[in-house]
Amino acid sequence: ALQADGQFLDLECDALQKYTRTLDMKRGVLEQNIKWRLSNGTNIRLVSERLVSMEKQHLAGIHWQLSADADCDIVLSSALDAAVNNRFADTHFGDVTVNDNAISITTIQEKHQAMVMMRHTVDIPDYTAKQAKHSMKCEEHYHFSLKTGQLATIDKFIVVYDSRFSDGDLEQLCSQEIDDAH
Repeated sequence: ALQADGQFLDLECDALQKYTRTLDMKRGVLEQNIKWRLSNGTNIRLVSERLVSMEKQHLAGIHWQLSADADCDIVLSSALDAAVNNRFADTHFGDVTVNDNAISITTIQEKHQAMVMMRHTVDIPDYTAKQAKHSMKCEEHYHFSLKTGQLATIDKFIVVYDSRFSDGDLEQLCSQEIDDAH
């Protein structure tokens, strides 16, 4: 989730000016370019690149670059959310444990276990970070002042291990993989 000067920005808000999504098959990267115009006239631009590693099959990443043509106050929220459904079941997870930066789940029918972990690298001067945990979600909120022409960069690393395909302690496997990527 993204807020600029208290205004929520997403793909359905009135402030949306431009949105493009491109899949670069050669690099294996999904790129999104988004531009919003705030009610005060400030233009906000977000470039997002997403990929899943072919070499490290448990690792995915998101690279965000945010800029503005006028000073503004930004809150960027990043989360792992286990409150998801699929087309086959309204509720897929039986047991869910939420930590500061990870979610551990057990499926209802097959009792498979999985661990999803995230970590961020932030290149923004003078930001504050706050973590929040809910029953099915862990979040990190980054609050900062974005100056005219400044580029704010946040990288999110996500690691997923599943007991069907991985032997050992899933949390330890996730921690090691995310440490290596970070």
